[in-house]
Amino acid sequence: MFSVVAYCSVFFRERIWYPWLYSVVASSGPTFIKLAQWAACRPDILPYELCRMLSTFHSQVHPHEGRQSIQIIEDAFGLPIRYIFKTFDEEPLASGSIAQIHRAVLFNGLQVAVKVRHPGIEYLLSADLSIMKFFARLLGAIPSFEWLSIEEAVVEFGRTVQSQLNLAVEGYNLVTFGENFKSISTVKFPVPVLNLLQPTVLVESFEEGVPIGRFLNISHPKNGSLAKICMEAFLKMLFLDNFIHGDLHPGNVLVQGLDSADELGLFEHTARPPTLPTTIVERTSDSSLSFFKHMASDFKTVWRGFFPESIPETNLSVVLLDVGVISKLSKQDWLNFIDLFEAVAEGNGRRGARIMVERAREQHCTDLNQFESEMESLFAKARMATLSEIRVGEVLRGVLYLVQKHRVKIESNFASLVGAIIVLEGLGRQLNPEINVVSESIPFLVKAMRALPANIQDDHAL
Repeated sequence: MFSVVAYCSVFFRERIWYPWLYSVVASSGPTFIKLAQWAACRPDILPYELCRMLSTFHSQVHPHEGRQSIQIIEDAFGLPIRYIFKTFDEEPLASGSIAQIHRAVLFNGLQVAVKVRHPGIEYLLSADLSIMKFFARLLGAIPSFEWLSIEEAVVEFGRTVQSQLNLAVEGYNLVTFGENFKSISTVKFPVPVLNLLQPTVLVESFEEGVPIGRFLNISHPKNGSLAKICMEAFLKMLFLDNFIHGDLHPGNVLVQGLDSADELGLFEHTARPPTLPTTIVERTSDSSLSFFKHMASDFKTVWRGFFPESIPETNLSVVLLDVGVISKLSKQDWLNFIDLFEAVAEGNGRRGARIMVERAREQHCTDLNQFESEMESLFAKARMATLSEIRVGEVLRGVLYLVQKHRVKIESNFASLVGAIIVLEGLGRQLNPEINVVSESIPFLVKAMRALPANIQDDHAL
């Protein structure tokens, strides 16, 4: 009887309720779509299946007219557009929820992408956020929803979206990323034109490339290298820079350095992706990071396979776009994440549970033993697997489900970071099924253990 009820309940949620909610959001405008994209990265407060469905939303919205873009540009710089650009294409290349992109050429001949904020978007966002806060307060009044702090989550979402309204912030984020990756030839970012930077207009180098989405779930000889480049770029952001691209999905990644044969291979090649060289990290059967702690002084041993030397010799590079949202962790959140990641690698579920409960900002866990037991069962899968078989994304997804189930509240930046790792691992495995977050991350962890990222902060999470 109970199994029938459970089945009907799951059927109703996943076949009726979630699809209906999806259709409502899809017809509710760009702000609500942006909310859905943000919520998709919060499986600590929403069911995983709903998050998975919401993650399919894209930010393509109806563009505004080209003449409106020209007016916005002229208002921003106080000059007619003919004095700013040699040529300007009024037809937009793409349109997102905040802004749209035009192609232009500067007087020095440089081709640029011009990002122009939608007219009136700030008022639309303000009105939509007011509606969201109203309904969040109503939901927060329900006892079973109170612990989730839905209104607080909406306020946080509002801050995230408001920060995207100022395109100058994105320009300076590009400067920071460019500095962080200046010595790494396989990862690039558009270069902003700083004297053409305004809250409503961002001018950056125009980057040609093949969308990485065309490489997913096919066999192509470059997939192994692409997976490794993307994975290690993200791990560098996380462990070494503490300046993390907050929206690193396939739509924001371009591939450069392909020859004509490579591009033809996107349609014709059927061979399996090549196996990457085995590193010392992958050869060891010890999945505990503690194994590497005492080796940290012998960097040459552990560092073999580290970015960028580990990438096979190649002209390939990736260009990472749309850096309006970035994540940074406070010192405590960063240390908490390192400890949890180590617990996952060790397969130590009880330690992982204690970390979550003892360091939670707020928790209403009524059965700590049960929470520890369920975490232990979850982590046992990682403990029994070889290093190359561990699916960190699956384990962390399970962690978020359990903290939701046992009402252990975690910081939103922490949860969003876990969501980003899940997305990244999914992207990596679609390119190369053999790629592994744990083995790839160990060299970065070793270096991080020697020194905190330079910009780590002592205050609470941003």
